[in-house]
Amino acid sequence: MPIEQSQRLQAALQAAGVPAELVPVVNANHSFKPDGGQISPSRQEITQLVVQFFDEILK
Repeated sequence: MPIEQSQRLQAALQAAGVPAELVPVVNANHSFKPDGGQISPSRQEITQLVVQFFDEILK
């Protein structure tokens, strides 16, 4: 997914008053598989962010 699409979605959500955080993942494809180098943030960091998101949203 082009980063510009993600940036537009984030901006639209925020404009609508919806909290939205964009975490670009360098050197990864859409499923977080390495593509051209080591991914950053790491898969472990991505997993922690996802778990944190669900913990906050699903309370």
